[in-house]
Amino acid sequence: METFSPKLDKISENIIYLLSINSKITISKLSKKLSLNRKIIENRVKKLYQNGFVKPLLIYNHNSLIKATILLKLSKFDEEIIKAIIKLKDIVKLKETLGYYDLSLLIITENEKELYNLLNKINNLLHSNIQNMDTIIHKSEETPGYKSFCNNFTILQKFIYSNFDKKYYLEKEDKIILNILKIKPDISYKELIKKTKWNYLKIKKTINNLLKKGIIKFSIDPDYQKLGVEFHNILVKINLANANSFEKNIIKHNRVHWIKKGMGRWDYILSICSRDISEFIEISREIRSQNKEYILDSTSLISNIHITRKL
Repeated sequence: METFSPKLDKISENIIYLLSINSKITISKLSKKLSLNRKIIENRVKKLYQNGFVKPLLIYNHNSLIKATILLKLSKFDEEIIKAIIKLKDIVKLKETLGYYDLSLLIITENEKELYNLLNKINNLLHSNIQNMDTIIHKSEETPGYKSFCNNFTILQKFIYSNFDKKYYLEKEDKIILNILKIKPDISYKELIKKTKWNYLKIKKTINNLLKKGIIKFSIDPDYQKLGVEFHNILVKINLANANSFEKNIIKHNRVHWIKKGMGRWDYILSICSRDISEFIEISREIRSQNKEYILDSTSLISNIHITRKL
């Protein structure tokens, strides 16, 4: 069986899949799961990070933060527009897209006021260039794991939505740890002790509590371009009465790497990984066909990433 990425072998691909589930997994556990020598696994993990094929990522869901995707259709588009938008605060990821929209911006703000201020800045910046602007407020974002890279069915793990505790109030300690982990998800306990001046047990208890509440998850962010594969989006509007059935179908698909639930013009933003554009088109058609009884509307976006995810 051929590998998904032309840049990797099966061992490294399996490691990427397991790191996407939990990037904090120990080398010993990786070695045991893959039935390979510890030194081999250690070297492979090291090379994946050093070569920039992956980087650490913290997935976090909580009502204290507002995550949103802003989709822009423009009458005129050039590099100067991208340069201007890049300078704006709170832009976490920027993608130039081919399809109904021209730009996709992932943003994270502390509150609604900051969100509205950012939307006003974008409006003022682009003036009459905006033909349409849709803002999708994320209820949550999840990854079922990057199953495209899994070459060993025995290591596949069942995905269950984390269902973060929406009523949980972040304590001062939670916010301190969360702010550090957002910037450096792979920070060591030694560094955390130095930064916070707390003891090991207090830090571990705080992190474990955030994990248990479903507020954080340690994963990785692949550089799909370096890996020689494609990464694009499908926007979907469904009959929400069938949300559970739709989600069950979607999480089974091994090319769906991210699922963002939203409120607004679109109910879901699906991130799809494929070997090439032709395969992405086939996958888009397949998803629409398999879920035709649930989908009310959909559109596909071919993406060119200008800002890789910062937080």
